Amino acid sequence: LYVLLFSTILIGLPKDAISQAPKDLIGSKVPEFHLKNIYGKEWGLKDLEGKVVFLNFWYYPCPPALQEMEVFSSLDTIYEDAEFLLLSIAHESPRTIDRFVINKDSLDYKVALHHPNRIEYEILAECESLDTTSELPTRTNCADFGDKMLVNYDPVNYIVDRNGIIRYAYDDAAFVKGLFSKEKQDSLNAIRLSRYQLVINELLKE
Repeated sequence: LYVLLFSTILIGLPKDAISQAPKDLIGSKVPEFHLKNIYGKEWGLKDLEGKVVFLNFWYYPCPPALQEMEVFSSLDTIYEDAEFLLLSIAHESPRTIDRFVINKDSLDYKVALHHPNRIEYEILAECESLDTTSELPTRTNCADFGDKMLVNYDPVNYIVDRNGIIRYAYDDAAFVKGLFSKEKQDSLNAIRLSRYQLVINELLKE
């Protein structure tokens, strides 16, 4: 089942897209970027300076990405008073993100956060708009930050140190999420939260 799922996800990707993985960027500096949140505030590399940063890449309505949001909401709460920043980069338009975040009664929002947490961390839009005139909605005017960060499938997560150097990459969630019961998913999220905390705590000490 894992092999079949892995093969299905990679079908259609160009060969050069799967020749490199997010872990290949460990030790590299995060490239420059300019993205806006749903309120129009622009974020760039300068906003990461001096902070330990968690970068999450996803698209809507990817079930694995939605299920992982509970972990990020917890991280944002745990490190609220620390020199820590959580940025979620969605390969979506601001309008799509806004609809998801505002509609807290939606099924997708409840899937993402089935506990009392709420999404309060920054979500940045990598695309300017969504073209709905064609048979399949198409994201338009998209930045290439995800491409530079080797995001060939979602979700992909990085932890960056105070100097902007990528120290941790996690990209296998897309191959296992959605295959388990809610109880198993809660267990996996608890493991991931603990793993992320170990890295973040060490980087905050540096």
